[in-house]
Amino acid sequence: MKRKELILSTVIQFLESMGRSPLSAAEYAASVASFDINEGQRRALLDRDHAALSEQMGGAKKMVFAIMAADEEA
Repeated sequence: MKRKELILSTVIQFLESMGRSPLSAAEYAASVASFDINEGQRRALLDRDHAALSEQMGGAKKMVFAIMAADEEA
């Protein structure tokens, strides 16, 4: 696995675990400090800035979610 993919996987797993079992602010900061990530990624996580984190991780600038209903047949 490439380093970027490993970092992304680690960050996603961490964020998923936060949804199951929230951490205190100190536990959160300690967890983020333990990751082998660059300073920009660390700052985005500590600031809980999803847009900056997405940019740091190479994510899409814009994302669209749409539901298109099928045409009703007469």
